Amino acid sequence: MPGSTGLLRRGRERGVGGLASCKGAEAAWTVEDARCKLANADFLRKASAEVVQKECGRLAENEAQLENVEATLVALG
Repeated sequence: MPGSTGLLRRGRERGVGGLASCKGAEAAWTVEDARCKLANADFLRKASAEVVQKECGRLAENEAQLENVEATLVALG
C-alpha cells in the first residue's frame, strides 16, 4: 500500500496509536510478503491452486487490516 510506512512513521512521531502502529507494521509486512509471493512466477508455477488461493485471501485480509489501522492513525492524528 503506497504511503503506509509514512502513516505509521507519522503516528509514532506524534506518539499516537502505539498499538495501531504495531498492528499496522505487522500488516504492512504481511501484505508485502504476500505480494512478493504472488508476483513470483516460480511460486505460482509450483504451488497448488489451494495454496495460491490461501495466499490471495491472506493478502486481501491484511490489506483490509492495514487500511483500518491507517484510518485509525489518521483519526488520532
